[in-house]
Amino acid sequence: MERFGPLAGLIFLVLAIVSFAIAGDPTDLDKSTEEYARYWADNDTEQVISAIIGCYAAVAFLWFSGSVREVVAGVEPGKARLASIAQAGAAVFSAGLLVNSAIQFAAAQTAEDVSPQATEALGALYENFFFPMAGGMAVFLLAAGIGAVRHGAFDRRLGWMAVVIAVVALTPAGFFGFIASMIWVGLASIVLYRKKDPLGSGAAQPPAPA
Repeated sequence: MERFGPLAGLIFLVLAIVSFAIAGDPTDLDKSTEEYARYWADNDTEQVISAIIGCYAAVAFLWFSGSVREVVAGVEPGKARLASIAQAGAAVFSAGLLVNSAIQFAAAQTAEDVSPQATEALGALYENFFFPMAGGMAVFLLAAGIGAVRHGAFDRRLGWMAVVIAVVALTPAGFFGFIASMIWVGLASIVLYRKKDPLGSGAAQPPAPA
């Protein structure tokens, strides 16, 4: 599990793409309350499936973040402050994704059982609940990126990418930063896996001599 742990990042990437693809574009909040609620009722199955897959994606990302923390803590002097900050950011992101999926699930599951106003409120919350995910991902990427750039935790080019994406994620262009962060996780997943198994042999990398 330690050797293949970094590949959880690829699992996250695949699950996140599938979840977004199934959910589709959110309906327009400018529609009437009844039309908006009807959208959720008509697409409840797709939204419920998307929400469940989103939960699995959150778990996979948190598992992947453990591998990032390990490599940063392994080279960082002192008490692994950057590694701890990266792990905290990952936890915030995963928690935000889980809550967002829970809201999505609730909106779809109850669309035909509650008032249209309740469904509209849940849908509006789901579509605008992105601050925890943006903030958590930015913290995770910034700490991990600095760990790579300053201490060589992994490829420094990947570290600089993480720093730039973290900054973009906290700007009005945050949506593009989020897309870039997902791609970064996929790349980092492969890099960290190869760092543990550089020859691709399936065998763990032998420990360095003392």
